[in-house]
Amino acid sequence: MTWIKMTLIACICNNFFVKFSNKISSFCQDEELQSALVFGEIGRRLKDIGHEVVKKVNAVFEWHITKGGNIAAKWTIDMKNGSGEVYQGPAKGSADTTIIISDEDFMEVVLGKLDPQKAFFSGRLMARGNIMLSQKLQMILKDYAKL
Repeated sequence: MTWIKMTLIACICNNFFVKFSNKISSFCQDEELQSALVFGEIGRRLKDIGHEVVKKVNAVFEWHITKGGNIAAKWTIDMKNGSGEVYQGPAKGSADTTIIISDEDFMEVVLGKLDPQKAFFSGRLMARGNIMLSQKLQMILKDYAKL
């Protein structure tokens, strides 16, 4: 079960963002929250494949990004309604899965510098809700990683 909790982050790190990981490190230097660029890219890609993804995933993922120990931003990846959507803020309804991670740790995971399982076991990443849904997200992101 613990391994399943990590698949959402691991999938994003290892499959979805490999093509622009160098862009992340260069563009994020000036951003207050570096994770904003990543969520923007997820949203951009979701616009291209949204209907297909919504049919397969049918879940809402809410992310709580922390800075200095406090929640600095909430992001929602809605793969349940319409053609999918990524937006800043809490889920408009209820989230199926919630991931809590610091902005710095999120970026380290995305860039492949931090193993998501180690982050979970050390308390640097927390997950709650229907964690089994992350398996669907992993499968979808692997399918579309080449885009």
